[in-house]
Formats: sequence, C-alpha cells, structure tokens
Amino acid sequence: MTKDLIMNAREFHEFQKFLNDNEIVFCYNGYLSQQIVLSMGEMLKKKVSEAGPATAPKIFYVFVEQAQNIVRYSAQKIETQNRADRLGYGSLAIGINNEKYFCMCGNLVEKDKSASLKHRLHEIVSMDRDALKAAYKERLKAGPEDGSEGASIGFIEMARKSSEPMEYDFIDVDEGYDFFYLKIYI
Repeated sequence: MTKDLIMNAREFHEFQKFLNDNEIVFCYNGYLSQQIVLSMGEMLKKKVSEAGPATAPKIFYVFVEQAQNIVRYSAQKIETQNRADRLGYGSLAIGINNEKYFCMCGNLVEKDKSASLKHRLHEIVSMDRDALKAAYKERLKAGPEDGSEGASIGFIEMARKSSEPMEYDFIDVDEGYDFFYLKIYI
C-alpha cells in the first residue's frame, strides 16, 4: 500500500507545532510574484515592528531582497509577457533564535550557476564591515553584473545588515539543479 502524500490534520498540526517550537513567526512556500511580495511586505511591516526601530527595517529589507531573488532567479518559474508578473518558486521564513531575528530562504538554482554564486557568497562572507562598505560603493560605481536583474548589491547589503556571517549552502538535488539556502541573522 502506498502512503497518501497529502498532509493530514495530525501531520499539519505537527508542522505548525514545529514552526512554533522553533519560533518561526512567518513561513511561506510556493510561487512568488512582485505583487505577492508587496502584499506580504505590508503584513510583515506590522509584525516585525515589535523588533524595534533599529532592527525592523533590516528584517524588512532582507525579507524583500530574499523574496525578489526567488522571483528573479529561482529555477522553478513561470514566465509571463510582463516581467513584473513573473512567478518564482521558493520558501521564505522569519524566526527568532536567541533573541535575534533571522530571515531564511531557499529555492532551486541551475547547477551551472551554483559555482559562481558560491564563489560570490564566499567572498562576501569573508569581508569585514569596512570591506563590505567598499564593495558596496565599488559595485554601485561599476553597475550591475552581467545577467543581474537588479543593482547586484543585494547580497552585499544583506551582509551589511546581518549581525553574523551569512549562512548559505547548496544541496545537490539532481544533475541539473541544486537547492540554494541562505540565512541572515539581524
């Protein structure tokens, strides 16, 4: 007999309990668009305001940046005529650990893009605050990298807003894709 893959009430309750036990205050899994990110952002502004005036804007920035990266770069996407309406598939969560907020995200990336992304993240994680500031200014002067749909400063800015080094990983999914994971503590 095969197991039914649809979550039943008990499993869904256990999932919710897992989120609560791990102080996950927000969790989303599915397709994202710019419009969905804007709507979530409005709700999150209210929720993270309790983190205080210095921390809340950082949480909000990192959440939006991670969500935009999923929309723009997830390997699982639905393209539309209007790029602003495109959908990217991924997961986002905001939680609290040892009185620090964190934002984490994950999505599939094409394996041929993983190596350059790993290299870029390794460089950023190895920078101190002064080096991050210099890299930010340099990137603004140089303009976006090839293939970027933004200003190419997102990872640098997230690292600048982070209270700890960024955590990232790439999990081999199959011959074509890796699962990319990024966690930022605020």
